[in-house]
This record gives sequence, structure tokens and C-alpha cells, in this order.
Amino acid sequence: MKRALGDPVVVDWRAPVAEPFYRATGRAPMGLSRRRHFATRGRTLLGIEDLHLYFSEKRPLPNNPAIITFDDGYAENALFAIPELKSRGIPATYFVSTDHVGSGRAFPHDLAAGQHFAPNTVEHLRQFHELGVELGA
Repeated sequence: MKRALGDPVVVDWRAPVAEPFYRATGRAPMGLSRRRHFATRGRTLLGIEDLHLYFSEKRPLPNNPAIITFDDGYAENALFAIPELKSRGIPATYFVSTDHVGSGRAFPHDLAAGQHFAPNTVEHLRQFHELGVELGA
């Protein structure tokens, strides 16, 4: 969010104006054209395996390292986030809740909020693997 002058404004996530930033999805964008923006200029984006190699080989980390991770495993990430990151050559690590992948059940915290967002499928995870996305559980 930016003021009219263009400088960024920090908004508490509990404020009503912030709701689209944590509840918007690809299917229900809540008026957002872009939910997140990755500031990568001047940063070295690493995968978790890269980080492991730096530590295990006792090499110094590059300047301003950053890692992008996903938690839970929502199906929409297969349609939007992962393809966008991979098209830009940005590494990412994707953690999934294997019980939900296997069962197809929505996450309890979403159901409690009256939402039903599908979890990833096994086919999504195969696609991620083929794209070189690091997977974890």
C-alpha cells in the first residue's frame, strides 16, 4: 500500500484495510492486481539446498541472501505463484502437508474461517519437482 506521494505505508495486518493482503486468492482477488511483490534487487536468492551447502562447506554467505518458502500447500500456488517464480528463475522451497495432499481435505484453519481452499495434489508436486522446486514436508 502506498500513500498518494508514492512512499510505502506499513499497515497492521489486523486492520480492515489489510484484509485483502492476507485473504485474497487467485479465485477471489478482493480487488488486488498483485498480492505480493518480491524485492530482489541487491539480494541473492537461494534455495534451502544452496543454504545447506554454504553451511556444510563453511563458505561465507553471499551478500543479502534471501530464501522464498511456501507452507501448507495450496493448489492455487500451482496455477499462479510457482509458474511465476520459475519463469523468472527464482528458486523456491515448497513445504506441504502430506496428509492433506493424500486426502484432498481442506485445512482446518480455512474451514474455521468459512473458506474452502483446495490443497495441492500429487500431480502438482510432480510438476513442482520437474520444475526444480525444492519440496519438503
